[in-house]
Amino acid sequence: MHFYTTYIIIYICCFHNRLIFGTEKSSYTTTDMLFGIGYIIMFGGHNEKKEDRRITMTKRMLKDSLIEILKVKDIYHVSVRELCDKADVNRTTFYKYYGNQFELLTDMEKDMLDYLSQTVKKNEEDQEKIVSSACAYLEKNLQFARMIFNNNVDPDFARKLFALESVKASTLKKYYDSKNETELEYIYNFLTYGIFRLIHVWLNKEMRESPEEFARMVMRLLMKD
Repeated sequence: MHFYTTYIIIYICCFHNRLIFGTEKSSYTTTDMLFGIGYIIMFGGHNEKKEDRRITMTKRMLKDSLIEILKVKDIYHVSVRELCDKADVNRTTFYKYYGNQFELLTDMEKDMLDYLSQTVKKNEEDQEKIVSSACAYLEKNLQFARMIFNNNVDPDFARKLFALESVKASTLKKYYDSKNETELEYIYNFLTYGIFRLIHVWLNKEMRESPEEFARMVMRLLMKD
């Protein structure tokens, strides 16, 4: 809430509080002022949280609608009007958050990349946990994950994922001391794109292993001579 807006509301609460609290005071004390501030903090914060929830819900509806539309057409043939009709959101609201369907897709990819990056950072000493947590997230968001890993939406997604510093550092951690830059580049591409392809196969299986079982299998493959 902006400072001047807050000030005006506090003024109304304190100097006209007979409208709010039913009092008839002609002068007001510091206690009155603090009471007014507390009122604003309590209810102003509540309203801001409700607004945040509304924004989150609106974006969620738009993202879910885009996933449904992408099942039958590519991103280049999706219109904002179609998106808004599907999500039951007016176009003015859409343009408050996104310039076009590509920006919406980018935001969805950012959600995924942010989660995967944080997963790597949180479990940097446990690569099996990284794989299982990442796969659990992808399985939870299966429809969009399949689109991304099948290259149906953005063929550049893998490059964006493997450009993350957290992913690169975690993948190459045990190789830095004994390899030169050229070898590290080949190793990184071999490992990351290999695992990406394994996850692609796993995601597309209807009777797939659990994320934990799949992660154990991946680690066994990586540790073989």
